[in-house]
Amino acid sequence: MITVALDVDEVLMASGQSWMAYLETITGVKLTDPPTNYDLSVYFKSELDYEGLDGFEYWRSEDPYKNTLPVEGAVKGCQQLAEMGFRLLPVSKIYTEHASSKRKALKKYFPMLDEPIYISLGGRKSDVRCDYIVDDRHDNLVGFDKNLTKGLILKTPYMNIKPLDLDCIICDNWAEIVGHLAKSYKTPY
Repeated sequence: MITVALDVDEVLMASGQSWMAYLETITGVKLTDPPTNYDLSVYFKSELDYEGLDGFEYWRSEDPYKNTLPVEGAVKGCQQLAEMGFRLLPVSKIYTEHASSKRKALKKYFPMLDEPIYISLGGRKSDVRCDYIVDDRHDNLVGFDKNLTKGLILKTPYMNIKPLDLDCIICDNWAEIVGHLAKSYKTPY
């Protein structure tokens, strides 16, 4: 069976949108241009500092994924891949206590994903054995053996291209992810 590791944030769940909504609400500031920095709190620094607030408090809340929706096309794309016979393994690298919130959101929207949901507390995603990794950040592809794992990057505004250990394909959306994986699909052994 072909295993596809899927990053959770910005590949499966649109967590940046819900974090942005939180920051805009607590600061009263609405961004007019799309952010290009993965750390959204930098766009609200002066307002957060003035109010004595921490932009990362959102991630320390009890259930930050409560109002987070899936990335456009992700549910349909995962369903298609599951029907083709791919093993879909959600992976995430986190540093805070929101793992249970993330698991609950994934179970709600993505029942076709494999269990358990692999969440690495600060570890490397390359510790997960898979045939493909789909992520939104190039640095998460470092450490994978390019002879064993192929990378797909879902394009986001935060993307920056750097030399990698792993060759990868840049995808604009979930339809492209499904298309690339379907082309490489072989009958499971």
